[in-house]
Amino acid sequence: MLKFLTAFIVAICILVLASYFSPIFKIKSISFNEDQNCLTEEKQLQKYNLSVKNLLLLNLDKLTESLKSDFPCINELSIKKTFPTKLEFDVKSSQPVVEIEGSNLAIFKDGLVTQKDSSNKLPAIFMPPNVQANLGQKIINPTTLIAIEIAVLLTKTDFTVQNIRIIESSNIVAYDSNGTVVQFSSSKSPTAQVDSLQFILSKAKIDAVKIAKIDLRFDKPVISAKTTNGKR
Repeated sequence: MLKFLTAFIVAICILVLASYFSPIFKIKSISFNEDQNCLTEEKQLQKYNLSVKNLLLLNLDKLTESLKSDFPCINELSIKKTFPTKLEFDVKSSQPVVEIEGSNLAIFKDGLVTQKDSSNKLPAIFMPPNVQANLGQKIINPTTLIAIEIAVLLTKTDFTVQNIRIIESSNIVAYDSNGTVVQFSSSKSPTAQVDSLQFILSKAKIDAVKIAKIDLRFDKPVISAKTTNGKR
């Protein structure tokens, strides 16, 4: 009985090892979902040498982490093993949040510069003269990154931002479709300033007040209302 059990265990071990190293499970096919433009073809994955790897041995968690690091356009990623030889990628891609005025470039929320999609209208950012924006590189200027963060936060408010400018290296000015101007400070919390802005806009809506300008750089926001002829 003991000999039979030992032989059975050895046979199982041999079978498992054979499966691991067998070419039967070598990855031969990779597919991507079509409703995204981040990962679309196998050549983007050349550095991972997936075509020589065994599907059984492939660590999906590690691969997912590496891909998210290498491709900032990935928002969510699910990878499925379809035995014996196929990998299926389901990608939800991030979208740029602002476009660079006067160029064919746009920027993701992490500062990565990408090609602008002409079919997707985004708020325009006027880049400071001392900040270079090159395709495939990341913006590292702190004030510009804060301006981008503010643009993202504004999408959840009643302020429909059209463009953003950086004034005097530290002040950020946003303009909306109604002609309202909002000044932000790069030294204060973007979230706190945007929350304050939304509170002001909500109250103005209730009070039927049309606002021309809001300055959030101070502890107490400075608000200028429009007059009946539309001027301040």
